[in-house]
Amino acid sequence: MAQAHRFAGLSRPTALIATVGGACLWTLKRIQIVDSLPDQGYFSKYIALAQRVLAGDLPVDRLGDLSAGYLWTITFLSGPGRLEVPAIRALQIVLVTAAALFCGAMAARRWGDVAGLATVGLILLNRAVLLNATEIEPETIIFSLAAAALALVVGGETVISKAGAAFLLGLAAVFRPSTVLPAALMAVAVVYFTRPRTRLRTAAAIVAGFAAPLLIARVFTFILIGFWPPPMNPGTVFYEGWNPAATGYLGEAPAIVKDVEHGLGLPDGLHVAYRTVAARATGESPSPAAANRFWAARALAYIRNQPMSAMCLLTRKGIFSLHSHDAWDLATLPRKSAALPRWPWVPFGFAVALAGLGMVLARKNPISTCLALFAVGGLLVMVLFYVTARQRNLVVPAVAFLGGLAIHEVLRRWRSGFHRSIALAVSATVAAGTALTIPGTAQKEDVHTWNLRFAAEQAVAEAARANAAGRPYVGDAALARAATCLDRNALLAVPVSYVQRQVRAEFGTNPSPQRRFDLALVMAEIGQVSEATQVFEGLEANHYRPRRGARFTSSVAYHLARCRLALGDREGALNDLQRALEEAPGEAQPLALYALMVEASNPLLAASSERALYAMHDPFTARLASARAYRDLGRQDLAVSAENAVDAALADGAISRTRAW
Repeated sequence: MAQAHRFAGLSRPTALIATVGGACLWTLKRIQIVDSLPDQGYFSKYIALAQRVLAGDLPVDRLGDLSAGYLWTITFLSGPGRLEVPAIRALQIVLVTAAALFCGAMAARRWGDVAGLATVGLILLNRAVLLNATEIEPETIIFSLAAAALALVVGGETVISKAGAAFLLGLAAVFRPSTVLPAALMAVAVVYFTRPRTRLRTAAAIVAGFAAPLLIARVFTFILIGFWPPPMNPGTVFYEGWNPAATGYLGEAPAIVKDVEHGLGLPDGLHVAYRTVAARATGESPSPAAANRFWAARALAYIRNQPMSAMCLLTRKGIFSLHSHDAWDLATLPRKSAALPRWPWVPFGFAVALAGLGMVLARKNPISTCLALFAVGGLLVMVLFYVTARQRNLVVPAVAFLGGLAIHEVLRRWRSGFHRSIALAVSATVAAGTALTIPGTAQKEDVHTWNLRFAAEQAVAEAARANAAGRPYVGDAALARAATCLDRNALLAVPVSYVQRQVRAEFGTNPSPQRRFDLALVMAEIGQVSEATQVFEGLEANHYRPRRGARFTSSVAYHLARCRLALGDREGALNDLQRALEEAPGEAQPLALYALMVEASNPLLAASSERALYAMHDPFTARLASARAYRDLGRQDLAVSAENAVDAALADGAISRTRAW
């Protein structure tokens, strides 16, 4: 075991005090920075539900939709603890620092002070870890528990330390079950590398340690509510990661589900909306089990019907999980991220490349294998579902440990005279880290989508203020900006002339391909079909491939086909549509339009397309896609009939459906 008695000319106690003191000062600075951000918002679900619990109204129907462990934590902190949101946020930031210092101490104990300091740095200089700590979500507690568990694996050698690590990971699984797979993979390695005469005892201790908090939590919940709630709706989450509109980043819900969620007006009502749509589609009760079956079946149908598309999606998610881009799934986080200073942060892609170097240089080290399997397990969870910066929090401690080990091994081998091989290895690591930081189409589209939403919200707010002040012309100009940001309500509320003026002004600024796509959608909607066609043709010529999720079909060729239909070019539209089926395989709107266009010439193909449409999508999404196709083909009566059928099936006074573009 490496023991360095001096570091940077300081005695070990002095270096330790300096490290801890520096971390504490850095933590205070981080809290100050966070408190000064212009966006002080947070995801209100846990605060709202904790208030219900404190008022004696246990949200039994929502326990399967959230982290029960985090709900009880927030209930305690905001009830007996009397902590407000800023204090809870500061506590979470402190918890990150404590976890980083514990990891650094164990890394230093095992590999030396340089490895310990590097481990602390890779954690505290991770931008997403800090931002996730500003949210009222369980990721920071899960991160801290996982970090402490991995620290015990790195620094401990006894059965008790391994059982303690298992207990902490089991406790993390109480907060979110995504911990189970990485914990299981690492446990296999830990047991494998244990001495044969203690292997059985170690395995039993690990299983008991991991199972104990899970069993306690399940029994407590059963006593409290009388049944076992499903763990955070795995079927719907699986669907969000595996459907024709999925991008690989974030969970992609059908537009109809988002509309229902908006109408419900609940904090994080998405899970309830999923159950509502599934129940109306099947006629069953809106139970979590039935909803999970319904949506999982559609995800599996997508994989069966579009295997090549699913394989490409799998590959994209694997790459995204390693990329430096932080994919935010809560609106407050990208706002805070944009307001944070750009430095000093270590991009995740560089940390991953450094961790990979550690795995290679220390490939015969059992601890390296254990850490690598934990990291791989966490990444596999994201590949199985979808990639977000919050979900990736779990693997940061393992990546930091491996990065610290890499720096230790590089210095050790350099001092041993392996200059050429180490120079090549470091060069390859820098190249890999750089490649994992370069933004591609998916990353640019993700940033653009958030910016579009924020610009629309800002323009709508400006319009409201202008109208309240008696300046309707200013309000209409602001609504026109919102309309070009794909806010349909604004588009319906503002005179077309204002929108046309805004579109012309934006084209005069040489907009990006993403923005040209937005403007072309608006132009087609307000009747400037010929002009929109030219823009779409230019985007196709430049090989622009949008990634817009469920609300806007991610195919330039599909939108070009619609424009050609409006101009009377049916043959050209069919050619475009065939390309659209390749660009956006399985998406509802191209599939529905294609089925209707080939209905007369090839009824078998049309029937096959319709079956695939209803297999991969809920019936309401499929009918609305057919309604839009009827409208594009001039069959208005059938379009109205299909839309009315959807409205009748979902109507209960709380649902407001947004018409698709």
